[in-house]
Amino acid sequence: MAAADDALRSDIRRLGNQLGETLVRQHGKDLLDSVEQVRALGKSDRRHESTRLYEFLRELPAAQIIPLVRAFTTYFYLANVCEQVHRIEEIAPDERYLRATVDRIVEADLDPDLLSDVLDRFEVRPVFTAHPTEVARRSILSKTQSLARLVEERMGSVEPDQVDRIDRRTAELIDQIWQTDELRVERPSVVDEARSALYHLAGIAEHVLDDLNELVAEQLSRLGRDPHLAAVRFGSWVGGDRDGNPGVTPDTTLDALALQHDRGLSHLIQAVESLSDELSISERLAPISSDLDASLGADRDHLPEIWRREKGRNEREPYRLKCSFIHARLLNTRERINSGGQHRHGIDYARPAELIADLDLMIDSLRQSRGQLIAEGSVARLRRAVASLGFQMAVLDVREHSQKHRAAVSELFQSVGADIDAVDAEERLHVVSSELAGNRPLSGARTELSEEADRTLGVFKSIRAAHERYGTGAIESYIISMTESAADVLDSAVLAREAGLIDLNRDIADIGLVPLVETIDDLRNSGPMLDALLENPHYRKLVALRGNTQEVMLGYSDSNKVGGIASSQWEIY
Repeated sequence: MAAADDALRSDIRRLGNQLGETLVRQHGKDLLDSVEQVRALGKSDRRHESTRLYEFLRELPAAQIIPLVRAFTTYFYLANVCEQVHRIEEIAPDERYLRATVDRIVEADLDPDLLSDVLDRFEVRPVFTAHPTEVARRSILSKTQSLARLVEERMGSVEPDQVDRIDRRTAELIDQIWQTDELRVERPSVVDEARSALYHLAGIAEHVLDDLNELVAEQLSRLGRDPHLAAVRFGSWVGGDRDGNPGVTPDTTLDALALQHDRGLSHLIQAVESLSDELSISERLAPISSDLDASLGADRDHLPEIWRREKGRNEREPYRLKCSFIHARLLNTRERINSGGQHRHGIDYARPAELIADLDLMIDSLRQSRGQLIAEGSVARLRRAVASLGFQMAVLDVREHSQKHRAAVSELFQSVGADIDAVDAEERLHVVSSELAGNRPLSGARTELSEEADRTLGVFKSIRAAHERYGTGAIESYIISMTESAADVLDSAVLAREAGLIDLNRDIADIGLVPLVETIDDLRNSGPMLDALLENPHYRKLVALRGNTQEVMLGYSDSNKVGGIASSQWEIY
């Protein structure tokens, strides 16, 4: 640990010295002298409990204060980069921990049925959120990422010329950071936030996901799980989190989904192009399966222009030919989604599952012709990527505060002459539950609601529109912030029914409702709340239609505000 800390200090000191050189280049030696004076006075004041630093800063004009503040901000960018790189190096052999965990499971000799049941449900889903305190621009983030790669590269470099090259590039990046405005001129819109999340998702998809999926698949296959399945998927709240953000509207939710699908399909289009480069297998040397042959025949019928273009060069390379048809269908899928057109069977893809089926045909055919390693290699990697990312990179969650649902439902009942706010909690739960099971909607074409209630109901309608355009997998969960009672969940269920997302009489349940339990008192009451919810026969049918699974979120933020870190963690536990 001491050696690791010394190496970290050395890198921070080196980048700090290079920052000093930047300050001299950009502003002259006076700024560097001021930085060193602030550092010296800060140490002295802390040691002697004096106020000399305050007095020094008070006398400086704003024109000198701003570069001084930026100098320390930039220093902490560089220090954080170094610390992140070194900490990652310390925990880099992640595969050892996963392998050791699987070893323990194997040694435990568990019931195979139990193990299979758990693995069928096993999924890791990191979720991206747009945090209101995140103000760093993507321009800064991309430069610090480049710096991190240079710091990592330098740690393994021994040749003087290589070290000099890295140091020159580092100095250039520090100058770029210094001349880049750290803050946005305008507050980012929800769509800007969605683009930022996609920037990070794209980086994961391009540089991390294949290796991660392969690592996890390799270990879980030791437990009997299909190695082609992906255990890692992604979620996002960006564009769907309405709680406290008036900028998130039904339209921005649809805009975020459009961005996600365009970026996700573009990534898959490039991935298929790369796969085609690899799959140069000749049918003369490795015959294909009858199923793949039949699939290619159907593709020729549906996409004759692709066949005319490819038959001269790829006719004897069936896997490349199949990639050409897949590539065309993905291009058509992107065009169809962007234009809002209708799905055409065999021309585009309605769902990612159809693309996965095409890849499975290739995998099965390769296995039958001594191409097991190829099937388990590049083709399986793409299949897992599709399973992880779908067409939209991340599943979008939608979130709203329970009080907004309560107010909207009350207005809907008022529109039909009922005042459910006048009854007690038990009676209100009964009324809302009965409405959930009913056949007639509370609203009609001429129903007039307040602007706020109309926006709340509009969110559910936008989810319905998203499902019609992208499929029900685009938005799977509706999260109810500050859930206090079973009625809070049933309120949202009634609104979902109004939008056509839920219809218990027709066995429709296109959205899962997720109570978010947040305060200390609500965490303590969460057991009885869920008992009341799941004992309700109408809601229980909704859960059955969703695969007998009820998702629940436990909120650390509000419980932390009320009870502090230790209390919050204990109550969540």
